[in-house]
Amino acid sequence: MGKTEEEPHPLFDVSVELTKIHVFSEHVHERLATSISNIYAFFVGFLVLFFTLFYSNILPLVSFILAVLVFLAGTIYESLHIRRQYQKSIVTISQLIEQVKEKKELPRLQDLIHQR
Repeated sequence: MGKTEEEPHPLFDVSVELTKIHVFSEHVHERLATSISNIYAFFVGFLVLFFTLFYSNILPLVSFILAVLVFLAGTIYESLHIRRQYQKSIVTISQLIEQVKEKKELPRLQDLIHQR
C-alpha cells in the first residue's frame, strides 16, 4: 500500500527493451537515408531531363533556369522536412531510453515502428 516507486513488470528485461530501441533507431536512420537519397535522385533525374530538353532546343534558357530553380527549391524544402521528422524521432528515442531507465516496459516493436 505504501509503495512510492512503481515496481517493474516481473518479466521486465532491460536488454530486450534496449534491443527494441536499437531496432527502432536503425529503422529511423534507414528511413532518413532512403528518403534523402530518393529526393536527390528525383532531382538529378529531372535535371537530366531539363538539360536534354534544353540542348535539344525544346526548352528555352529562361524556362530551363526557372524549372531547375523550382525543382531545387522543392528538393531543399523536402530535405528540410524529412530532417525535421528525423529530429522528432530522435526525441522519441530519447524518451524511450528514459522510460527504460525508469524500468517502464516499452510498447511492442511493431507499435513503435508503425507509430511514426
